[in-house]
Amino acid sequence: MRRGLVSKLVIATIISSGVALAENNTTSPKTALVASKSSSTQIDPSALAESKKLLEVMGMSKVYGKIVNQATEQMVKRRSMLKSVEPDIKNFYNKYIGWNSIKDDLAKVYAKYFTAEDIKKLEAFYKTPVGKKTLEVMPQLMREGRKIGMKRIIEHRGELKDIILKAIKNSKTTTPSTK
Repeated sequence: MRRGLVSKLVIATIISSGVALAENNTTSPKTALVASKSSSTQIDPSALAESKKLLEVMGMSKVYGKIVNQATEQMVKRRSMLKSVEPDIKNFYNKYIGWNSIKDDLAKVYAKYFTAEDIKKLEAFYKTPVGKKTLEVMPQLMREGRKIGMKRIIEHRGELKDIILKAIKNSKTTTPSTK
């Protein structure tokens, strides 16, 4: 029983570490500092307008179309009984994570972290051949980066298991019994 619990904790930790890796790959300490400072500030309307232009240059409408299609396909692939409602699932995803539903919120995120001038420079960069290539290969770079991180975590899961066991042991010695 205890061994099964520890295995489940290790697996849950590995999975959540993958999510954290994905999030941490896109957040530098400087960005985190800006985020903490900017959470209480108003979004500049000119930065918001520039963000909307930038997202178009980046081809985000196509990206989100692919996200909806992939999410739908993955769900139906995992559960074949959902094939009959596949159009409904796709409509659901379009409704909540499709481009038309998310573009204004995403523009606000860019406007939160970048000035209008910064966004203009990003737009100019993404119009260059290197910028276009960056947009094209970024999903692969992120995917491969996550794989590297997950591989290393899995390779050293025994060490992680020991840390978790230590935490469980410590919590039992420091937490009063509720019997």
